[in-house]
Amino acid sequence: MGTTIMKNSLYFCFVILFVGCGNPVLRDFQAKPITEDDGSVAVEISSEFNVGGASLPVLNLPIKHPKKGYEIGVLTTDGKRVKLKINLSEIAPLQSVLGTLPNGTAIPFASSNEVVAIPVGGKGIFIYASWVENDVVLGFSIPLKALDAIGQKVGSINLMPRFTLNKFTGAAGTYFSQQAGSNGIALFANLGGLFAQEKLSEMYYLTEASYFVKESLSDSEEKIEVTGQVPSSKTEKTIAKGIQALSQRKENLTID
Repeated sequence: MGTTIMKNSLYFCFVILFVGCGNPVLRDFQAKPITEDDGSVAVEISSEFNVGGASLPVLNLPIKHPKKGYEIGVLTTDGKRVKLKINLSEIAPLQSVLGTLPNGTAIPFASSNEVVAIPVGGKGIFIYASWVENDVVLGFSIPLKALDAIGQKVGSINLMPRFTLNKFTGAAGTYFSQQAGSNGIALFANLGGLFAQEKLSEMYYLTEASYFVKESLSDSEEKIEVTGQVPSSKTEKTIAKGIQALSQRKENLTID
């Protein structure tokens, strides 16, 4: 009985650390707007994940324009923190699609907002962006090989609770699949509050979606709602045990 109590205690401690019980998955989230020398609009976000004793891979990857090939941003990780800088004016005109995460599940939006999805570094990493006239959401997904074993047990599911940090809202956590290479971490954040309305409108009217929208939308207060995704308690417990084991082993998480 003592062993059972200890296991349950470890599980609940892990849930408080990683999933939340009212606390975010992230230790920290920050974002700032950047106006480039040519007047284009960029943004930089920095997010620190709760990964316990484990550590994220160390990466420094350029983000290249998918059609023209030049650099439009950079993604870096340092073991705990993921930093992303990207030129939003450059990606706004790109074709958007009804986006999914690498495991084939829906991106955590309340409605069917389409996204621009940009692959990074040929490593299964993606950057996502979505616009309405009064809001912009930026996100990323990074595969982690060590999570493949958990994906074999739980299948295509996401554990991505909502967060509110430094006045920013969004969802962040893990995605899983039985397919190797389709398990990892992801984050989506509302960033509309960073920009003046004229800048949001300027970026929005570069997008493909704006071509089909009536001019009356300029008076709209439409926002993109990022929603949390949490599976059943049984699946959540399986995920918690698997990630707790990685933390106890102080696993150095890798992409491949």
